[in-house]
Amino acid sequence: MHGFLGEAADWSALRALPALRGAGVCFELPGHGAAAPVAAPDGYWFPEAADRLKAACAALPAPPVVVGYSMGGRLALYTAVRFAEAASGLIVLGADPGLGDPVARAARRDRDEALAQELEAARGGRAFAAWLRRWYGLPLFGNLSRSPQFGSLLQRRLRQNPAALAAALRGLSVSRQPPLWDALPRLTIPALFIAGSDDAKYRRIAKRIADLGGPWQAAVCPGAAHAVHLEQPEAVAGLIHRFVANRVAPRGTRG
Repeated sequence: MHGFLGEAADWSALRALPALRGAGVCFELPGHGAAAPVAAPDGYWFPEAADRLKAACAALPAPPVVVGYSMGGRLALYTAVRFAEAASGLIVLGADPGLGDPVARAARRDRDEALAQELEAARGGRAFAAWLRRWYGLPLFGNLSRSPQFGSLLQRRLRQNPAALAAALRGLSVSRQPPLWDALPRLTIPALFIAGSDDAKYRRIAKRIADLGGPWQAAVCPGAAHAVHLEQPEAVAGLIHRFVANRVAPRGTRG
């Protein structure tokens, strides 16, 4: 699963590599994709999205290893905690299990609402393109906006519907997601938590989760910030391949 603003095509570079050889099924998040409908702005989408993901997993020949990035990673965690049988393993890239502090949740809700209103106002290609350039220019994304692949990334993003993305930001915000930290000890499937070396926040989160003591592992990918799968597809594909091949990740942290 891709992250906020993303689409299934974000995984094309990884799935074309020899380590993965086209493996995997791409699940698009609600509100994403050129034909995505605009949901009610006060909609809460996590239970519905988890139900859809569970059904998609159940349609496969065997429970899959679920891979999710950022917003998609949070949904992967939420689904694995809610439906233990849905997945045989979990790979999470740059995602937060949730905000337990009510003050932090309220502040994040306000920030996401402001971003959603900016998106709704970004009608027309030029306004949306300018918003996207500001977004990907944030320190969180490191040098992504200056990379050779950013032009094609921007063109893919411009096919999206800003109003639908605004609804998704409200409905799938981490401020609305139930905090999962207390539920993580119940998660018994093997899991790998990946973060870019330049993404200090999510490096700390990945290590904190791995240190809880489950069958989990944290990996740091050099030369990448938050969008680790876009910046270092070969390294991430290798991590995914080794995790799936081994199926049970060793306990502890490496990177």
